[in-house]
Amino acid sequence: MSKGAARPRRPPAAAAHVVQANGPAFVPAAPAAQVIGLASDATCRDALRALVASVRGQIEPARALILASDAPEGPHQLRVGLRRLRCGLRTFEPLLDIAAANRLDDAARSVGLKVGRLRDADVLVNEICRSALENSGQDAAALAPVLANDHRQARAATRAALSGTDWTTLLRRLAVFERAIMTLPTLDQPAKPQARIALKQLWKKAARRGKRIDELDDEERHDLRIAIKRLRYGVDLLGSLYDRKRVRSYRGQLRTLQDGLGYLND
Repeated sequence: MSKGAARPRRPPAAAAHVVQANGPAFVPAAPAAQVIGLASDATCRDALRALVASVRGQIEPARALILASDAPEGPHQLRVGLRRLRCGLRTFEPLLDIAAANRLDDAARSVGLKVGRLRDADVLVNEICRSALENSGQDAAALAPVLANDHRQARAATRAALSGTDWTTLLRRLAVFERAIMTLPTLDQPAKPQARIALKQLWKKAARRGKRIDELDDEERHDLRIAIKRLRYGVDLLGSLYDRKRVRSYRGQLRTLQDGLGYLND
């Protein structure tokens, strides 16, 4: 793969193979994020309810996959789901003057940090280290046992978090948030004007960080990738309020740019 080329997209997995004490089994793979469908007259409350439902549908199968197998798609989809949730909370932050939103964000961040350690270890061992072994041989081989041990520790810590109070706290706060937004009068307004404001802000942040893109150092390039990722999450949440074909094209361009920056950072 040439320098600067985007990493190939992950093929959608139908299932993850799991070896259990009573023989092999199959656990459904965690679904990837999709653009959330909103009616043209959707309110801000409708958008947040749709976000919560979409995130639930992503993070709960992802958690099951992590607990049942070593498939890297589990931590990847769980982290993405939590990031989508936090991005949605930021998108509607001006309208969410409630403690339930802050508490939910804290819980999502806490679980996300633990899952993120496993996701980073997955990438390091399965992609970067494997490539280094193929290209560097003995030098990289000396690091392999150290990385493998860190990988095991990250998996154990993540499974502990997803089996204990971290996960139950997240689900409880998600339920409290769902109830709280049902009676919040600021969410009665149409979603499209807020979408316009939010997406414009996300675009401006990405554009500002992308100036002189060919001169960015590693940290600046990482910050740009985060800004583009947040813009893409915003498009996933609010893009259905706009022309479908244009949104599909725009989302694809963001994905390509995000993947290319990720390859360079790795």
